[in-house]
Amino acid sequence: SLINKDELPKNIQQKMTRNAKRTVRANSAEITIGNPTFYQPLFQSTNLLLPRDRRERNEWCRHFYRTEPIVATALDLHTEFPISDLNNVCSDPYIKKFFDYLAFEKLDMVNLLLEIGLEYWKLGDVFPFGQFNESEGLWEGFTLLNPDYVNVNASIFAKEQQIELIPDDQVTNIIAGGPSGQFGDLYRQFPEDIVIAVKQGKNISLDSRLVSHIAHKASPYESWGLPLMMRCFKTLIYKDKLRQAQDAIANRHIMPLRVAKIGTPGEPMPTQDDIDTFRDILAQGEDDPNFFLVYHYGLSFDYVGSTGKILPLNTEFDFIQNELMTGLGITQAMLNGDGSTYSTAQVGAEALARRYASYRLRLESWIRKKVYRPISEVQGFYKPKNGTIAIKNMSPREIRRAVSNKEMELIVPKLLWQQQDLTSNQTAMNFIQSLRDKGLVSMTTVLPLLSLDPETEKRNLENERGTVFDENAPKTGPLIQEGKPINNAFETGDTIRENAPKRED
Repeated sequence: SLINKDELPKNIQQKMTRNAKRTVRANSAEITIGNPTFYQPLFQSTNLLLPRDRRERNEWCRHFYRTEPIVATALDLHTEFPISDLNNVCSDPYIKKFFDYLAFEKLDMVNLLLEIGLEYWKLGDVFPFGQFNESEGLWEGFTLLNPDYVNVNASIFAKEQQIELIPDDQVTNIIAGGPSGQFGDLYRQFPEDIVIAVKQGKNISLDSRLVSHIAHKASPYESWGLPLMMRCFKTLIYKDKLRQAQDAIANRHIMPLRVAKIGTPGEPMPTQDDIDTFRDILAQGEDDPNFFLVYHYGLSFDYVGSTGKILPLNTEFDFIQNELMTGLGITQAMLNGDGSTYSTAQVGAEALARRYASYRLRLESWIRKKVYRPISEVQGFYKPKNGTIAIKNMSPREIRRAVSNKEMELIVPKLLWQQQDLTSNQTAMNFIQSLRDKGLVSMTTVLPLLSLDPETEKRNLENERGTVFDENAPKTGPLIQEGKPINNAFETGDTIRENAPKRED
């Protein structure tokens, strides 16, 4: 933002004063001495064109996403490429089924992640706000708040941010109208604390358990995120200026300037009345297709256009395209499949895939901590750490006591992406498989590389023992056993109760 010169450090003010022009007078001569211009990157003329506040910056981002093809294509690539179909991984089949219903039926998790990703790459700040159903203990859905109407208060001494919602004009008008106003039905749906806060002119404080902040920060100590395309603002400004210059030339090429001359050299100049009369004659013939003009030989028409005057800007636009692709983290091959060999494009794709891997980890962390973990706590999905006490034999009070004593472990599912390896590192996986075939690596080490839980796979193999899925089972005749019943899993004490709580519980 703009800064007053008086607010700058004293040493910078002194440099700016020394760099002012000085005039030296000697006898009959006057010499003006100009020192080299003081350089301060924040006070360059191009920086003065940049947005002054966060709302204006967001409007720029939305505008360029809608109008610039390279920006839109790059952000869509960053949004869609890392996201694939996903599954919940949990050792307990009933808890897995519960979270599958929550993620795919209630929340439509894949589309939610796509919406979060677009806001993340476009604006740098995402505020998912959850609607919680207290009677069922489930999320009803998540809404992405408009960052223009969100205020964040943070401190290095506080673990969580305080997020406030700034009432927009629509909310203010609804509450100002009251229950008998035009929007009375909407007014009666507002919680009382929100109505009181808006009437008092205050922001609406949001519960940290319901709202989250996913930010693409330039520094960890900053409160707000940074849009990916902000590093391209200067390049986009330059591109718009060149486009305006080309548009002006193109308009003159389409509608050249028409110059009419009357009179001949060496003859007396026409009077102003002659010029005005001839102008009126030409104006009368503008809309008449049968108009023709009879005049003496002292008449000539010229067209002044842009032929031969168009600026050669191919090099400049190539420079702009390279700058945009570098700032947005893509290559020409990723943009449209042109521009480089396969090996060169593969290197860029590998680097981008590793960047997407860190982005995926951020999404997984948000899902497990802000979406799944609160539901597991509300539903009481715990298992004993030592595995000796069956939770189905414990009362709710005993479960709460065990949780407070850290004798119980909360069950939070992990996420498995359908397209897990974005880098397609097939060479490393083949090498690990060869080590496994030689008995040098255990399956406990190999399975996590595929995002598979060893305990879950062990339990599944035990359940399939003696069934048609068991490779050691007889291929003909009756099976030895129909597999281990799932109900027996509850007797080990490492999962939740099988049946619904009794009335006394």
